[in-house]
Amino acid sequence: MIRFLILCIALLANVSLAQDAASAQKAARELSGAVKTGDMMWMVEKMYPNMKKSLARRLPGGMEQLETTYRKMGEEIKKQGIRIESYEVMAPAGEYPVKAGTEMLVVLPIRMVVSMKNPQNGQLVRIEQRSFLYAIAQKGDHPTWFFIDGSSLSMNELRSYIYDIPLNIPLPPVSKKVLR
Repeated sequence: MIRFLILCIALLANVSLAQDAASAQKAARELSGAVKTGDMMWMVEKMYPNMKKSLARRLPGGMEQLETTYRKMGEEIKKQGIRIESYEVMAPAGEYPVKAGTEMLVVLPIRMVVSMKNPQNGQLVRIEQRSFLYAIAQKGDHPTWFFIDGSSLSMNELRSYIYDIPLNIPLPPVSKKVLR
């Protein structure tokens, strides 16, 4: 009877993890719309709060300057004619309970294709970037997911925001290549 109870608990935990992963993937796909349109303010809104606060503290103008910086970044991307052709969120590569089990971290591989004109010769260049996102949410029935670009920080930097990430978690490869 005890073995059966332990098996049931383990199965329920796996179902919960799978639901968290699916929920994170869905939220990241919504983020892709903001990425494609250059809506950097939506990206600031969905940035992991501890990271956003940390970035804002480093700026003399605080949160207002952070938002202004991201807004200008979006305008500059459009001005330079950079276009996000596609932003695909792949199947989760890993799911981990963090913050003493109160939050869930999901690793989501992404593939993005960017097109822009080469400033030297004016020809169109297409670049494929493969990377990943960390999606983080409080555990619960209707989690609100926040994101961190996995390629932009080291595991030690990530641990400064989320202290109990398991050691040696496998991460998707990060690459960039020119498409023909």
